[in-house]
Amino acid sequence: MRMKIVFLTVFLLGIQSSANAAEPKLRWLGHAAFIFSSRTGNIFLIDPWITNPKAPKNISFTHVEGILVTHGHSDHVGEAFELSKKFNAPLVASHELTEIAKWHPAYRRCHDYRCDGGSLVEL
Repeated sequence: MRMKIVFLTVFLLGIQSSANAAEPKLRWLGHAAFIFSSRTGNIFLIDPWITNPKAPKNISFTHVEGILVTHGHSDHVGEAFELSKKFNAPLVASHELTEIAKWHPAYRRCHDYRCDGGSLVEL
């Protein structure tokens, strides 16, 4: 939960307002999955199990700027590795989870971001 708050705070504080900008939105995608859309149109996924039974059918994204996984349970990791690879989006997760991600066939990024003990991550 703390990582979710830190992640959202970083993006909410970093958003610059503009006359034509849309309001930021946090949308529930079922279970623990959320999509955060910033004023500037950036998309961030939180615990992206987007195939969960409560998720909207046929949900798709045109771009994703970052993915946060709060912990390593499968119902929170969901499709994080696949989405990270597809959109070349950084994965923000615990050290252990980013190490596991390196061995996942769908995840072959050279850079990852770890949240150790309250670290701030800028994307």
